[in-house]
Amino acid sequence: MIIKSIEYKNFRCFIDGKIEFDTKNKLNFIIGENGAGKTEMLFSFWWVLYDFDYKNLSNKKYTPYALNSRLYKELENSSTFKEYIAEVILEFEHNNRSYRLRRTRHFTKVNSKVKEDDYVELAQYDQY
Repeated sequence: MIIKSIEYKNFRCFIDGKIEFDTKNKLNFIIGENGAGKTEMLFSFWWVLYDFDYKNLSNKKYTPYALNSRLYKELENSSTFKEYIAEVILEFEHNNRSYRLRRTRHFTKVNSKVKEDDYVELAQYDQY
């Protein structure tokens, strides 16, 4: 599998963004200061591919969810109906075919509780 890109929407420490990888050289470096999101980026691969459960992280006990922390707290404290989504889109190539894997988790405030619903979509596409 050759990873082409990963895209974020309201996922953990990432609000919106896309990282495109160099597929010619097949070697990429991720460099950043402490707290910049390097480990969160690694977790995002695990989450989009295998539905990583953040509740299992002992050192991340205050953020046991995929949604951006600020948005999750806003949702928890809301007295009205409100919803957000966390989403990761992974584009990759395997056996000369291109794929897009999208995992979306909807967070909805209903009757003083935050409800979570997951959606996963895998699509093969022609880049032309």
